[in-house]
Amino acid sequence: MLGARYATTHPPGLKHLVILSSPESLDLWVQSITDLRSKLPQDVKDVLDKHEADGTTASQEYNDAVTFYYSRHLIRLSPWPDTIVEGFGWIATDPTVYLTMYGTGQFTVNGSLRNWSIIADIPKIRVPTLVTNGAYDEASDATVAPWARHLPHGKWVKFANSSHMAHYEERTKFMKVIKGFLQK
Repeated sequence: MLGARYATTHPPGLKHLVILSSPESLDLWVQSITDLRSKLPQDVKDVLDKHEADGTTASQEYNDAVTFYYSRHLIRLSPWPDTIVEGFGWIATDPTVYLTMYGTGQFTVNGSLRNWSIIADIPKIRVPTLVTNGAYDEASDATVAPWARHLPHGKWVKFANSSHMAHYEERTKFMKVIKGFLQK
């Protein structure tokens, strides 16, 4: 999320910007994840609702329901790559940054970034910018659409067989797209 902010100040040497599955605002992000959650199987939604209402979101049942959501909208590979598992392990070991910045859970965005938006600053980005997302991404089309509408030199690529991590899920195609963009 910080990359676009730096691009607006035109740092020397910045020639291209790549934004991977990133929202333009947390309001759009919340709308997207809320919509995706509403489409989960009823039994999964019931588990999420019950544990959120009871304050038992640390339970294994709740975590299994969140993992089900992740398997559809975060990373569709099974098993997850070791680096993803390791990253989640670090968050579990010390969730301070996640809790402070994002919030108390995947569906509860109440951290310091809650009101974050870059929509007003998007037109200031003057370098060619590639925006990506996946067809099953929690950063849905509605979440990345402002990039496409407001970037003066923007290109949007959607990966048909990916969720939030096309760089893992469609690695060969992803690297080809990135290479082609950066070589222009």
